[in-house]
Amino acid sequence: MLVNKIKYLPNNPCALVLKGIAFMLPLSRGQYVTSALLQWKGRLFNLEILVLEGSFLTFSIMAVNLTELSLPQLEGLKTQLEQETEFLTSSIGQLKVVQTKYVEAKDSLSVLNKSNAGKELLVPLTSSMYVPGTLNDVEHVLVDVGTGYYVEKNVNDTKEFFKRKIDFLTKQIEKIQPALQEKYGMKQAVIEVMNIKIQQLQSQQASQSGTTKA
Repeated sequence: MLVNKIKYLPNNPCALVLKGIAFMLPLSRGQYVTSALLQWKGRLFNLEILVLEGSFLTFSIMAVNLTELSLPQLEGLKTQLEQETEFLTSSIGQLKVVQTKYVEAKDSLSVLNKSNAGKELLVPLTSSMYVPGTLNDVEHVLVDVGTGYYVEKNVNDTKEFFKRKIDFLTKQIEKIQPALQEKYGMKQAVIEVMNIKIQQLQSQQASQSGTTKA
């Protein structure tokens, strides 16, 4: 069990950081926050908080054994893990979509060379509408930098810009994937414990039913 104290400012939310996990706690003196289940590094912990006299906030963390939880608690935890898994999966998917667009944009710069200067091409006005045009400038492009702003850059700078974006998104995806695997592993562990408890409950009911008939 980990027990610690931090300074608490009355009438203000308290920022509590545990192992890199931040919590905003709008507590008043003497108020408990009980049975707050936290997940960290594939393990389950119970967080208990109490604001004591003297404006000190005391919190304790104790590891929780899944087998000690009731079926309703396990069901609630499974639902929470499913939601978190779905959110992380969606986040990775969205990052990959954006990353793919940057990769395609970077690859499209390969046509901007002197041999293609003056050639005719189709200019996309929308995703399905194109108009004929001529490639006059093969050294500069307008880059969408977000919030409706465009910046003129040369081709080499643009390639570096896209590369930085691609590398950044790759790192973000790599950060999320371990968390997703951790949540999935915890969900499977919860399901296994639930199945064991359900089997035990069914066995008890069958045993009680047999005893009653006898």
